[in-house]
Amino acid sequence: MLQKNSGTLGRSNTNNLVLAILQGVPRHGRDTIMPAFARELSDPQIATPGNYLLKEYGNPNARVTESQVAQLRGNAQDNKLLLLARAGLAAGALVVLLLLGWAVSRSRGHRSGGMR
Repeated sequence: MLQKNSGTLGRSNTNNLVLAILQGVPRHGRDTIMPAFARELSDPQIATPGNYLLKEYGNPNARVTESQVAQLRGNAQDNKLLLLARAGLAAGALVVLLLLGWAVSRSRGHRSGGMR
């Protein structure tokens, strides 16, 4: 049961609340405590229940705005770019390893061919 003015809901900065709704709340080693809703809900659909929770269980003077949700959602998009960059680096490393393997096998082939 939620307690009034506790944790994320009792603060004046509502970014943690918005991020919890957008990205969910994982439980390490088990299922998720709360799933992420970034793909399912629009910015107004996230701001509305956020403001309800603040009013009923948290700081009634705090607010979640649609522009705040959009900004925090945009930062989540930046994380996707970081993942894409890491995947590109991994692919580049794989190409380098394949080229090194090819060069080593080719040099071994020349050595064994010279012994004939």
